[in-house]
Amino acid sequence: MVAEKIEALDRKLEAFDEQQAELLALNEQYRVLADLCALQKKVRQQQKTSEEKETVYQQAASEYRELEVVWFANQAQVLAAALHAGDACPVCGSTDHPNKAAEAHQPAVSKEELDRLKTRLDGVDNQYRNAAAALNALAEQLERQEEEAVKLRLNPAEADADYRKVGEQKAALEQKVAELQADKKNLRVLKEQLNVQTAKAAQLEKGKTELAEHVQQAASAYGAAKAVFEQGLLAIPEEVRVLSILKEKNQRSRSRKKANWDTCGKASSKSFNGQKTNLQQRPSARNMQRLQPRK
Repeated sequence: MVAEKIEALDRKLEAFDEQQAELLALNEQYRVLADLCALQKKVRQQQKTSEEKETVYQQAASEYRELEVVWFANQAQVLAAALHAGDACPVCGSTDHPNKAAEAHQPAVSKEELDRLKTRLDGVDNQYRNAAAALNALAEQLERQEEEAVKLRLNPAEADADYRKVGEQKAALEQKVAELQADKKNLRVLKEQLNVQTAKAAQLEKGKTELAEHVQQAASAYGAAKAVFEQGLLAIPEEVRVLSILKEKNQRSRSRKKANWDTCGKASSKSFNGQKTNLQQRPSARNMQRLQPRK
């Protein structure tokens, strides 16, 4: 029955609003966890990149410092070679030079080579600083995302595990809500059918009432007509009222009429035959004329 199906679906759909609200909450948790996991992954990647840039920078800085030491040593040797007793030192102004730098056996470093290494160092330094700045920016975003996760009673440290768990719960609940939505649609169809059936039933009931009224009116008219008929029947002789008696009287009347007609017919036939004989025996007018003598 349609009404029973509607009642069953109504009971089933009592949990629809609650489950839909639960699904909205799971969707929000899933979204926050997805963003949190993505940020954590970006932070790990950026942290790795920053560490790599720092390593490259440290290597370049070490190479530059080593080459700079050599270049300064070379400059000291050049300066020492130009110093003479009594000449003022261009660095300290002393005219005494007891410990001039001795000539060392090491490769000479040009200013151009040192500048090229400095340029490379500046480049890797910028890359390292940019990587560190990007890591700081991601760390700030991650901190805000973790705060949002805590508001939803989520543990940022278990974001990956919670993300998978909430995803499974979300998928299962989505299937239930989809089934309930299908039931809700079916319920609307059933209610429409019930409304149509109710309208038809009301129309039939109305027709039944009208028919009952017509029957009542017809019964009343029949009663009145019957009374008139019975009243009129009293004025008819009793022997005419019964159909079998009336038929018998009619039959006797027809029999009498037929006998009378037969009698009349025989008498007429005899009279006609007599007249015919007389006519045959009587001469015709032409014959009479022939029998008369000619003048």
